[in-house]
Amino acid sequence: MTKFVKQSVLAVGGEVVIFVGSLLFGMITARTLGPSGKGILGVLSGAYGILVTVLSLRFERAVMYYSATKPDEVSRTVSGGLLVGGLMLFAFFPAYWFIPESIRYYVFGGVPVEYVMVALLFLPNTYLMLILSSLFAGQRRFEKRLAFLAVVHLVRVSVAFFGLVLCGFSLREFIILFSITECVLYGTLLVLVFRMNRWAFGIDWSHLKGMVQYAAAGSLSIPSELVLSNLFLLVLSVVRGSYEAGLFVVAIMMTNTLGQFANALKDVILPYAASDGNVDESQVLRVLISIELLMSIGLVLAGRYVLVLLYGTQFEGSFLPAVLLVPGVLGATVCSVLSASLQGRGRPGLASLAPGVGSLCAIALVLWLIPLHGILGAAIANAAANLFSAFTAVFLYVRLTKSPVRRMFVLEGADIRATVAVVKDRWHVMRTGHGAE
Repeated sequence: MTKFVKQSVLAVGGEVVIFVGSLLFGMITARTLGPSGKGILGVLSGAYGILVTVLSLRFERAVMYYSATKPDEVSRTVSGGLLVGGLMLFAFFPAYWFIPESIRYYVFGGVPVEYVMVALLFLPNTYLMLILSSLFAGQRRFEKRLAFLAVVHLVRVSVAFFGLVLCGFSLREFIILFSITECVLYGTLLVLVFRMNRWAFGIDWSHLKGMVQYAAAGSLSIPSELVLSNLFLLVLSVVRGSYEAGLFVVAIMMTNTLGQFANALKDVILPYAASDGNVDESQVLRVLISIELLMSIGLVLAGRYVLVLLYGTQFEGSFLPAVLLVPGVLGATVCSVLSASLQGRGRPGLASLAPGVGSLCAIALVLWLIPLHGILGAAIANAAANLFSAFTAVFLYVRLTKSPVRRMFVLEGADIRATVAVVKDRWHVMRTGHGAE
């Protein structure tokens, strides 16, 4: 039983926390704000996520990689990440006013300016969360990452319940409360991390230069990733309005459940591949695909009833798009795991090719299908684009590692035994504080 697999189980535990937190937060916001309000909130989160990605060049990946490969220089790594974040904010606020109003309209999915302005703190909040999560993953401290995620989602759910249920805040008032609370939370956690580790803020320009070069090397994937993660929702919001965007947000939330495991293991694979390259992604992928196939069957059979139970009858229109998104989620899992491995092996440029292929497909399909079919067109375009990305990722991974394609997708008995053994071991640790081995 390898430490890599154990850390994978802990990372999956983190994704369980994210799932539960997102589910509760989504239920509260959906039932109180309705499809249009939920659509506005989802579009704002996506739009500010795009800006963080573009302005920082996905610098959290450099933080994760350098935390894994240079553990004695973590304080310099985090300090460099914070400096980049500060420069990102410094560049955004003046640049925002020089952007033509028509472009701002499309970037924020047609959301009214009053909501865009009160959500400005989404920008630093998103970046700080990515930096902290990447730091814990890069150090392989997945217990701390699990605790961090639990605190974050507990605060989010509490703020949503207090603001929307108890106080009956409007959408604008809730955005202000939510963004200020998160800003204080991440700032406090960051200070605690520095004090507990006795770090001092300091910039090593040579170290920072290497981090910037690493982030820049993988920057080719940024446009592609933005297209695959946000284009569908933003175009749908512009073309069909916030109501259909809100339905699509809930459909994405339902199907994202299937991809939670891939998100977790991606954060495990990159630091392990970066440190020694001895990672069996094939076993990870076999188990992931098997689990997600079983979950997909459950979503198709019971998804409509679960959706109405959790979000109300006003979101029943999210079910069919969710079903159409399922093949794309499976494809995104394959692409995510294999691209993380390529990046962890020091090939960020190669890892960017798979999302690039998918994004070209996405752009063509979005412009064709969404004006004609609205939310259903967005779901079909999303699924097709992610499947094209998956085919490309498999091709590149096989070429680099010489691993047979069949080995990545056919579940073996040893995979099940290893997974069961790890779960038993973690359960034993939680009960006794000692490993079962």
